[in-house]
Amino acid sequence: MDTAAGRLVAVPDGRQAVSTLVALLKFTKDLVVSRRRFVSLLLAVGGTFGWLGFRVSSRERHKSVSSVPPTKRPGTPSDDETAQPESAQHQHSREQKARRRASARFSARLRVILRMCYPSMMCKESINTVLLCLMLVARSALSVVVAITMGHAAGAIVATDWKTFLRQLRRFALIGIPASLVNSGIKYMTSILSLRFQRRLTDRLNKNYVTGVNFYKATELPEFKIDNVDQRVTTDVEQFCEQGCEMFCDVFKPTLDILLNTWQLARDVGAWGPTIMVGYFGLAIAVKVAIMPNFKELVKKRSELVGNYRTAHARLITHAEEIAFYEGGPRERSIIRQRFDAVYWHMRHMATKSAAVGVIDTWIEKYGASIAGYFIMCLPVFFSSTQKSVAQNTNDFIKRRQIMMDLARGMGSLLIVGTQLKMLSGTTARVSEVFESVKQLNERGTSRFEIATEEAPTHDDGGSSGEGRGMVKSESTLFLEEVEFLKKWRAHVEQLRDEGRRHPMARGSSPRSKKTIAGAGKVVVGPVVKFTDVQLVSPDGRHLVKDPLNFTVPHGTNIMLTGPNGCGKSSLFRVLGELWPPYSGVVTKPDQYEMLFVPQKPYLVMGTLRDQLIYPDSKAQMLEKGVSDEDLMQLLGLVDPPGIILDRWTFDTEANWSLTLSGGQKQRVAMARLFYHQPKYAIMDECTSAVSDDITDKIYETCASLGITLFTIAHQHTVIKHHKLILRFDGKGGWALEDVEVEANVV
Repeated sequence: MDTAAGRLVAVPDGRQAVSTLVALLKFTKDLVVSRRRFVSLLLAVGGTFGWLGFRVSSRERHKSVSSVPPTKRPGTPSDDETAQPESAQHQHSREQKARRRASARFSARLRVILRMCYPSMMCKESINTVLLCLMLVARSALSVVVAITMGHAAGAIVATDWKTFLRQLRRFALIGIPASLVNSGIKYMTSILSLRFQRRLTDRLNKNYVTGVNFYKATELPEFKIDNVDQRVTTDVEQFCEQGCEMFCDVFKPTLDILLNTWQLARDVGAWGPTIMVGYFGLAIAVKVAIMPNFKELVKKRSELVGNYRTAHARLITHAEEIAFYEGGPRERSIIRQRFDAVYWHMRHMATKSAAVGVIDTWIEKYGASIAGYFIMCLPVFFSSTQKSVAQNTNDFIKRRQIMMDLARGMGSLLIVGTQLKMLSGTTARVSEVFESVKQLNERGTSRFEIATEEAPTHDDGGSSGEGRGMVKSESTLFLEEVEFLKKWRAHVEQLRDEGRRHPMARGSSPRSKKTIAGAGKVVVGPVVKFTDVQLVSPDGRHLVKDPLNFTVPHGTNIMLTGPNGCGKSSLFRVLGELWPPYSGVVTKPDQYEMLFVPQKPYLVMGTLRDQLIYPDSKAQMLEKGVSDEDLMQLLGLVDPPGIILDRWTFDTEANWSLTLSGGQKQRVAMARLFYHQPKYAIMDECTSAVSDDITDKIYETCASLGITLFTIAHQHTVIKHHKLILRFDGKGGWALEDVEVEANVV
């Protein structure tokens, strides 16, 4: 080993350093001039790849945005109206201020979360972190020892010193034992620390979220609504803990490597070595900062899109029965695919951005750092006043090369930390937002709900509002103009039915009727609804209807179902909808698309107000049928005479309709959907319970005008007059079919 005096001599003076840099610049200039064709080709290829990367990134960003249409709120000005011209200087200043605010907000949020993760100095998380730091220090120290050992081994090989080589090889093998234990221990401690953080944050969230009625407020009340709360509480918290622990190791270990290897490098080649390396990476950091994409917003957007995709699947599970009755599988599949496409193209966009940054990171960390490292390692060789043997030069070269590799790897890791920090800031924002929202649940009370007037005060009955618009009253609750419209609408739907265009899969029998189970009853397609020796058994084995059902419901004969809870009323509807197989007998019914189910709480799809009326059709399918928004307006006007719904929203408005619409408005929308599809039979399960009696009468008369035969479950005695038959279940497996006139006489 060279002495301290020899190491000082190895450092070139200022004039030698300047002459070396001048010679290096001249060499670079001559190389570029002599290889100008190659350099031009290299620039052309680089420019082409850069242009292609920009085009691909722009296309992926556009695809991600266009996959899910933007929400349109009534009264919101267009982009052209809100766009205001501003100078480039003002815009740059505004962006800088926004970045500073975002950085300060991220720091504040991260401190709050870390205080939750480390509640005290002697908590288990603190002890775990100290042990992790000790292991990281041990690994860095072992790396320096390994570098020195490899240098001595290489020098022994060149000097053909067999004993020294074996001694260094034995030393290297012994060092590998604690090094392996330390490396494995670091991975173990990192995973345990991540799990401890996750438990701390999850317990804190659940303590405030799953307490009292907070979870109800967070999911049902618009004032406290937290979007994708399940995604934030589970996946986002897990990602934050994993990213945070990995980033801690990625910062602590490289920083320690830089300090130890810089100290060791300064001992070997003097101050010039660390100065050149630090200057090189300082320039590299400046380049990275200039080209770094906004990964924070990209990560936040990714979590939001993934949450929307999971929500689409969750809604499918929650509303499976309603969707199955509506034959909404294709429409739900298109919604799920739409949201997946948004996730797909956004992830593609992030991958493209990461790949572009990775190219620069790789060149800076490996190739550029290698060039700077070789330049540093040549300083003692070309500018040293002492002569060394070949073996000693080889020893020094291998040792310094290993130290330079560790130093460059550490600086390169810190360079990549900028990208990881951007991604961590996005996850931090998601986790912090849910903590802030949950905190408000305990600190704030629920505001008093505002009264939403269902109908105008001057229009108490279902017809006076039409009279105010100059409409002429007919003998029924319908106006003459509405009667004329219903005639035209029924003729239009009948024409679509004759042409086979009412539903894209309407030709042939229902796809669910093609499969039967051996020994079970059968479902066949016929012109009317007919039950022949049918018994009903629930999936849990309860024999709901023991006496075989034998009756026919001709077209135009409305039938009302009554009986105690759990007697089989809804089960009969599930058999008609082919969700359950009949236990025995034969069920004859029209094609599945000629039956529509209208529940008490209608299913409202994710989309526009138009989508609620035409579900499961899409807008394109609606236009193919020759239906316009004007037709939808008249259909909705039949159940919403004052026009309150269309006064507040347009057909293009998107909202969370389950929370936006009141109970009565939901049922009105569901009935307008029934009129739009105009099936031959409709199953109505308490679907007018939140609607006034006059509107209820109008709904039943509209169904009669459109030729819709009704199966009804209702507790409103006023609807009995709209039915001809009553099917009564006694709750003991028996049933009876009676005339409405008989029921009226009994009453």
